[in-house]
Amino acid sequence: MIKISCKEISNGVIELSAISTNENSKNIQNYIFGETKIVIKAQPETYDIYYKDKLIFKGENFYINNQRLCETRELKHLCYGLGEKISERLDRNNSLFEANNKEKSSYHNPMYSNFYTSFPCILLKCQNNDFWLGYYLNDSGKTNMDIGFTTINKISIAASGMQFSAVLFTGSTIQSVQQKMVAYMGLPFLPAMWMLGYHHSRYGYKNACEIENAVQNCRKLKIPVESIWYDIELFDEYKPFTLNPDAFKNLKLHTEYLEKEKVKKIFFINPTVSANSNYELYRKGIETNIFLLDENKKTYIGELWSGKVAFCDYTAQNIEQWITEALSFYQKIGFDGLCLDMNEPTDFSSKSKVIPDTITTSDKKRYAKAFHNIYANTQAAAFFKKLNSEDTQKLLLSRAGFAGIQKYAAIWTGDNYSTWNNLQNSIIQIINAGLSGAVFTGADIGGFWGNCDEELLVRWYQLGAFYPFFRAHSEKSTRENAPWVISDKNCKLCVNAIRQRYKFLLYLYKQFLKASQTGIPIFKPLFYDYAKDKNTYNITDEFLWGEDFLVAPILESSIKKRLVYFPEGNWIDITSDKVYIGKNYYLIDVVIDYIPVFVKENSIIQICDVGKNAADINTNLLQLLVFGFVPKKTIELIDPSCNTKRIKLHSSCKSLTLIFEHNSNVKQIFICIKNGKNKETYSIKRKKNEKEIVIPIEIKQM
Repeated sequence: MIKISCKEISNGVIELSAISTNENSKNIQNYIFGETKIVIKAQPETYDIYYKDKLIFKGENFYINNQRLCETRELKHLCYGLGEKISERLDRNNSLFEANNKEKSSYHNPMYSNFYTSFPCILLKCQNNDFWLGYYLNDSGKTNMDIGFTTINKISIAASGMQFSAVLFTGSTIQSVQQKMVAYMGLPFLPAMWMLGYHHSRYGYKNACEIENAVQNCRKLKIPVESIWYDIELFDEYKPFTLNPDAFKNLKLHTEYLEKEKVKKIFFINPTVSANSNYELYRKGIETNIFLLDENKKTYIGELWSGKVAFCDYTAQNIEQWITEALSFYQKIGFDGLCLDMNEPTDFSSKSKVIPDTITTSDKKRYAKAFHNIYANTQAAAFFKKLNSEDTQKLLLSRAGFAGIQKYAAIWTGDNYSTWNNLQNSIIQIINAGLSGAVFTGADIGGFWGNCDEELLVRWYQLGAFYPFFRAHSEKSTRENAPWVISDKNCKLCVNAIRQRYKFLLYLYKQFLKASQTGIPIFKPLFYDYAKDKNTYNITDEFLWGEDFLVAPILESSIKKRLVYFPEGNWIDITSDKVYIGKNYYLIDVVIDYIPVFVKENSIIQICDVGKNAADINTNLLQLLVFGFVPKKTIELIDPSCNTKRIKLHSSCKSLTLIFEHNSNVKQIFICIKNGKNKETYSIKRKKNEKEIVIPIEIKQM
């Protein structure tokens, strides 16, 4: 017999559990939680979910398979989520999912059911009504979902063991359901402004000179850049928390150069320590008992880039003290973030290429079978606590993770390939990751593996400039994915794409602020804002960016035209100012120096001047672009002189009113109103400590 129970956590959030038992269950049990009703049945053992008296998810049965509790349900829904797992369609129907974090160089192939990360959460759109349902399998072990793959219109869900735990989220709209689900799993952290800029990385830089050359190329080409990333080739015998002294013969001068150029340093690290008794961090780890243990309760020794290694237990009692000592060298020379790599955790000595299931935590209480998927979360949480307890915020980027990783770190899609297919698939990956809570996600610009041809690299920079996380990276045996390695003409196009991102950096920061408070993605599918439009549900080559933009990147080689669908409203091409009428398809001309980007009519977009990086934003200047006729509305702007402060804007057809409720350094205000071919500009000086500025405007009709 299977005993099913449920309880309400908050409005529209219901925890459901099932266990195997010898007790007889009642035939039917009804649980009513506001507008949600759960009907638990005994024959067969299952449950149905109703919302506003409509059946939205019908159960079939629970069963036991290989000591795992499973359920099968009727699936007549569109299905989204499951994090960044690669696929060729937004809709997850006809696919397999396995929560089993693992490194595999061929993962950027839709045939695989698992990935570096595991997000066992789905958003279901009922096809017979407009309701949505969120489903989170609250189980960090190895779980599975068969989403209409084996049997069409059926979903089978397998827990990792004999206890089944899920959380259900109900609501009338995708926004309400998705935000409830992300709030339960954990709201994303708010990045610092500089983290939203351009990051440059290369697995293959061998010394300080090559890093400085990259910075010099950025300066020469006027590429804004926030950080340079130090991969393991630059370490002393591949050991994390070190640098090779032969590669940095004058580390002081190198550090001073980067500080002068305002370029930050990010270090890759692995979750391991070289198992060498002469290595101080290893000795300290043994003394303080912070390593994972083998079947004999001794330090488990695996293998990674530096050879024989011990794996850190980031839940260990003394881990904070050990992290402080491990970071002491980087603290001394200055650093601004960490890239948490190989933290599935990968183990070259294991047949499965991850640590064996029999490994335990340092206190011997948990086996890897249960914690391996959340290992990266524990690592990110430990470093987040350490790095964000000080005055300056440091960036964490994690390759692996489980639902909730967004509380601590950004993620990226791992070792992708320099192919048009991987460029196309990155949109699907980042959209579904955002729906699953991981709003700060990106893909390596140009692809990690393979040599990226010039056209593909241009198109990747043009798309990547709209990724939430924006970094170029490449493998050491390939051509570097940098603008300066290609022809001058195409180099300029990559530079233009990077600079365009910086123009909208304050706007982007505002979207991240909203995401940190609500869980709303930055990089969204069209149906997120236009759910009643059936044409939007499987568009995989367009996306919404923030509240106002629609982006239709070029994803094929040598094309001269591309089809773009516009949802409800009027949409303005930011390059040509041409207006497109919503709920229509248009065939748009394409050239290499153009990426179709559109802004919704009546939008007010905050922009900024472009300098060397985010630190160069002019704190005295507030700039606004107004597209079309502006109706009465109130919005908040980011104060360029203080990111934590807001400026209120009240607009009407006759005036714009700016309200400063705090001390601000803004001295100049520039407003450009574009209404078709008509263009009006206003430049206003703000008096010191002026709290309210009313700007009369005249907007000519198109």
